[in-house]
Amino acid sequence: MSTLPRRRVPARLRAGLIGCAALLVPLALTLHGCGKNSPTTVLVPTGIRPSPEFPIGVLTGRVLFDSGTYPGLDQAPFPPATVQLFRGPTLAGATLFRTQVTPPGDPTFLFTNLPPGDYRVTVRSHAFSPRTSPAFRVVDRTRDAGDLRLSANTRDSLASLTFVVGTMPGYGPEEIGAFTNYCDATVAGRWTFPNVLFTPGTIPAGTYRLKFVTDASSSAGNLIGWGGDGVTVLTAPVVAATARFGTDAATDLVVNFPVSGVYEFIFDERRLTIDIRLVPPGTARPTAPSAAPITRRFR
Repeated sequence: MSTLPRRRVPARLRAGLIGCAALLVPLALTLHGCGKNSPTTVLVPTGIRPSPEFPIGVLTGRVLFDSGTYPGLDQAPFPPATVQLFRGPTLAGATLFRTQVTPPGDPTFLFTNLPPGDYRVTVRSHAFSPRTSPAFRVVDRTRDAGDLRLSANTRDSLASLTFVVGTMPGYGPEEIGAFTNYCDATVAGRWTFPNVLFTPGTIPAGTYRLKFVTDASSSAGNLIGWGGDGVTVLTAPVVAATARFGTDAATDLVVNFPVSGVYEFIFDERRLTIDIRLVPPGTARPTAPSAAPITRRFR
């Protein structure tokens, strides 16, 4: 019987076939076990972090106050400042987006989670002229608006006021007389009593309703000035209590004086605060200030 001659498979081809078989065996085993796979709670890190739905940004900055005209405002407590955040490509077409008030301890503002766009801020504070920043493009990181310095608005700051003490729940023009005196500002926006111009007077112990009337509120029934919420009772000594400056009929500020005596009043129009303390007997009256008195102004 004759046999056909065997053909020898080239060594290179034989090596390739062996390699393919080596790859197919694990693949067949894997496919065979697919039906036996089950969910697992083990998380396998891939090194890929999913991106957010949209980028977000931050706008921050700081409010500075004119401490040259208003001494002492380069340190806490700072006046309250209202910071308005506007969104839009132009100032005329911008819309109010958010608002916040800076705290007395740190006049820094911070707006977070901002969608991409053009933003600008307007800062307002009672005794200062408002200021608006240029536009800032916010995308996906923090933009620093820098320091926004507010100029003192001495044109509208009053040089003197009258404060009225009485037990009546309210006052008409004819009722001013229970106890009246005047405070003149030797420092713009800050009134004190007693002072070199007005002598002290004794306030009997008791709880009183006070009004602080500006020198532009001579219209009958329109006592404009400092006030409280009409409900809270402050007890002397009072330190940096929040007061409000009204542009219409003032709200009474209710204060309890535990003992009779001469009391010092400090009204800070810049910080919107009031201080009241008992003046110890025998305390020397204030001497003339080194700075020239501020010219009396009217609204």
